[in-house]
Amino acid sequence: MCSIHCQEKKCKYLELYEIDDIDRDMFSERLSVLNKELDTELTRRSKLELELRDDQADPVPYELVCSLMSNLDALLLTA
Repeated sequence: MCSIHCQEKKCKYLELYEIDDIDRDMFSERLSVLNKELDTELTRRSKLELELRDDQADPVPYELVCSLMSNLDALLLTA
């Protein structure tokens, strides 16, 4: 999501630069910051995807989930 947001910001600053609303130094500085943010977010995303791909848990039986939910419900009713 942030990568889309960063891309939108980059387009906005490019448009401002093209219509001479911001100077070249400001544009260059802002673009550099946005590129760093984008790189950081893409790196974070890659790490999370890798972590999720490597986390292969065994399925939990339906009966166990039902039992736990029943116990939770009983506990909440007595509290």
